[in-house]
Amino acid sequence: MDTSLNNVILAVVVMNDKVKKVSGGAPIFIAENEKELEKISMLISRVTMSMVHEISDGIRIIVKH
Repeated sequence: MDTSLNNVILAVVVMNDKVKKVSGGAPIFIAENEKELEKISMLISRVTMSMVHEISDGIRIIVKH
């Protein structure tokens, strides 16, 4: 039995001023600036072996393919 997460949004990383534009069941991580946004996205993607996708300026999703 294979129990794995594939093709799932694991997390959303968003800039402080874009928080009102996101919602849903995935955890939302809030970054204060662009550097922190990049750092949080990179760390989560490395730990979960997933990919970062930029949805719009200041909003990124972490997806397990």
